[in-house]
Amino acid sequence: MASDRLSEDLRPATRTLPMMLISSHEAVMRQFRPALSAFDITEEQWHVLAALNSMPGVQIFDLAQATCLTPTKLSRIVKQLESQGLTERRRSGRDMRLKLIDMSPKGHLLIDSLRPIAERIAAEIAACCGSERLDELITLLAEMTARLSERGSIAFQGAPFSPGK
Repeated sequence: MASDRLSEDLRPATRTLPMMLISSHEAVMRQFRPALSAFDITEEQWHVLAALNSMPGVQIFDLAQATCLTPTKLSRIVKQLESQGLTERRRSGRDMRLKLIDMSPKGHLLIDSLRPIAERIAAEIAACCGSERLDELITLLAEMTARLSERGSIAFQGAPFSPGK
């Protein structure tokens, strides 16, 4: 009976915030993937290039924060982009130990070519969902992100799960 009561109290997994965020991300990116594929770049590479476009000459840690990628994963992506000639690294003028990541001229050309396509796709998404509602959603998500970032992680206090008991 206790397990029946527990299952009644839980929302369906597909209606939880984490699942809805994943599901909506997937639905949005499904619209962009054909264009990214045509330009022979991955979703994550696009995120990195878009971030570099708005924050040139950035350290890997700051770029990782901007793209929500771990520094390890980001390093691999940057190496791939570098091998494609889309990014380049240079030493900081202030501290020669620091390496900064920039988009190369070829990377800027790719962004300039892909931007109108991405803007058209974004406009189609806005038309489908409603521009005002989409703006409201973006505002709400930004507020939630800021509040949760200020708050820090929620401390878990409890016994670890033990399936044998």
